[in-house]
Formats: sequence, structure tokens, C-alpha cells
Amino acid sequence: MITLEPGEEVALEVRRHWIVLVLPGLFIGVLLFLPIFAYAVVSNLSVAWELPGNASALALYLYAGWVLFAWIVGFVMWIDYYLDMWVVTDRRLIDVDQKGLFHREVSSLRFEKVQEVTAEINGILATYLGFGIIRVQTAAEETEFVITNVSEPQKMVDAINARIGHVARNQIAAAAPLSASQP
Repeated sequence: MITLEPGEEVALEVRRHWIVLVLPGLFIGVLLFLPIFAYAVVSNLSVAWELPGNASALALYLYAGWVLFAWIVGFVMWIDYYLDMWVVTDRRLIDVDQKGLFHREVSSLRFEKVQEVTAEINGILATYLGFGIIRVQTAAEETEFVITNVSEPQKMVDAINARIGHVARNQIAAAAPLSASQP
């Protein structure tokens, strides 16, 4: 899925918080029970519905199709949730963004270009459940890398800052022999 550079090691993998699945899950639940609710309402009306043939078999067939549709929608939402991830390696931050079933965007940001990393946790629910937004300021043309609904944002910020410090120390160590050899 993700191609790492030779010698590159994964330090942390983070996905969106599970709370982002709650609202779509409720939507899927409503989709599943909507036909049952509609049948209960219609059957309590005083209007006589006469359908030729075996109406219960037709209703069961249509409901099975409805459940299949709801399951497919839920499956697509789960795949999007599960395959969206952020990977912190010892050299860069990798953003894997799944867009639908057959389209994925992978972007990476090298730690040499990072200027600042901040975590935002806004609201009671976000504070209680531990999810938020991470903003990574860069020196590149695209000045901000935003990661939303990330689980444990401070843990990810700490991992990124540790890797940035390690990269900076390696750059200073690599440059030191050059400056020491100059008169």
C-alpha cells in the first residue's frame, strides 16, 4: 500500500477517530428500519391494500434488496474510514486518502520542510473522546497540511516533533565536519 524508502522505518500509524462512523452508522440504521416502519404505518391504516399473488414474498424480496443497498453503503463508508490513514516514519509524514473504492491519493511531507506542528482539540466531545485536528506548517508552496478527526492528536504531534528534532540533529551533524574542515 505505502512504498517506503530504503532504510525508512514506520514510527506511528494513525486513523481517523471512530466517532466519525457514528453518524453514518445511524444513517445506515435508519435505512435498515425505514421499510419496517413504513410497513407498520401502512398496515395500521384502514385502507385495504390488495396485491395480486404472494405480496409477502414480494415485500421480503424488496426488503432484502434494501438491506443489500444499506450494507453496500455501510461497506463503502467503512472502507473509506479504514483505508484513510496517516503514517509517521523517521523521515516523513505520509497521508493516505481513500476517495471511493477505486481511487486513493497518497501524499508525503518530508520533515526537513516542516516549520511547526500544532494540535487542536475543540469541544467537549472531542476533549472527552480524544480526537482533533493537526496542522503542519511547511516552508513549501502549500503552506499547511491539515489532518482532521485524528485519534490522539497530541501523540501524533509528539511523534512528528521527535522525528523533526532527529532530522535536524542529523543535518547539523552532517554539516559539522564540513564547517570544521574550512580554515
